[in-house]
Amino acid sequence: MAAFLTATLCAAPASAGASYTPEEQQTLDTVRAAHQLAETERHTLRDTYEREEQACYEKILVNQCRNEARANYTRQIQEVRMRENANFAEERRIRQQAQRRREQEQAAQSAADSAALPDRAAAVIEERARRSEKITAARARKEDEARNGATKRQEQLRKQAERAAQHEREVAEKKTAAERRTADQKSRELAAPATAPAN
Repeated sequence: MAAFLTATLCAAPASAGASYTPEEQQTLDTVRAAHQLAETERHTLRDTYEREEQACYEKILVNQCRNEARANYTRQIQEVRMRENANFAEERRIRQQAQRRREQEQAAQSAADSAALPDRAAAVIEERARRSEKITAARARKEDEARNGATKRQEQLRKQAERAAQHEREVAEKKTAAERRTADQKSRELAAPATAPAN
């Protein structure tokens, strides 16, 4: 169990998003190194105990030897566990301290965000009003251009109609003048033989 906890704590990252002061980080690094050292000591003590227990079978008082080896092993393991527990407590203290600091920072940020919310809302409303004014102005400009275009088109059509009417009048006048000249010519031609001297 202790080996699992040691491996888990040593392998786990400092904590997602945790930010430690340099002193805290240094202490955490020291604690992690102590966890690894304790794990090594535990394996060494276990190996030593197994060798001593095996050596007891060569002695006359086997049970007494095994009991002494087990007592020695238990005493040493308890010392390692006490040191580990102190390290775990220190690591928990640092993590909790960093967590409290992070929560205070988040609370301060949240308060600052809440205080800035009316200003941001006013800025958003102002931006929307400005955008709406631009859209309204663009629509009005397009409507004016359309009206001006329609007015210009009507003016062009009116001028074309006037030019066409003028042209028709001029054509009619020329035609009337030509017909008059032709009629005058014919009446002169008719009048001319009647006035001619007889031979």
